[in-house]
Amino acid sequence: MAINPIERAQMLKALASETTAAIGALADSGEVAPGSAVFDAVAKLAIQANGISNVLVEVLNELRTR
Repeated sequence: MAINPIERAQMLKALASETTAAIGALADSGEVAPGSAVFDAVAKLAIQANGISNVLVEVLNELRTR
């Protein structure tokens, strides 16, 4: 069974988007105090997940044009 790179990239993009949403929900919940180490870590994770999502969009666009 061949691996379809477009499908795999779409799956990873969806996971990155879900991760970003979950992190955002945690940050908005009030359970994590702004300025705390946990809040800073959550913010960094959100930025990283968003960056991964953006890279995967570029990969998908490249794969689709081939």
